[in-house]
Amino acid sequence: MPGDVFFWPGCVIFFLPVIIRCLFLFLFLFLFLFLFLFLFLFLFLPVIIRFLFLFLFLFLFLFLFLFLFLFLFLFLFLFILLLIFPDRFR
Repeated sequence: MPGDVFFWPGCVIFFLPVIIRCLFLFLFLFLFLFLFLFLFLFLFLPVIIRFLFLFLFLFLFLFLFLFLFLFLFLFLFLFILLLIFPDRFR
């Protein structure tokens, strides 16, 4: 069908803002959770355990950012490939 070529790019264009909003919502929720737990740890835990948890949370936070940006770049890269070569992805 002639419309099949434009089906997937149309879906990607339609769902791209939704996916970005969900990712940023997840990012902000994780950020608020991280800040809350970070403040809780620094108020109530001993010094050595604080630093252990600090490194753990920093590692998780960096991993989340890495995952978020890799996902966005991969998604946009596949979207560009889909626009350039629509017949390959039918």
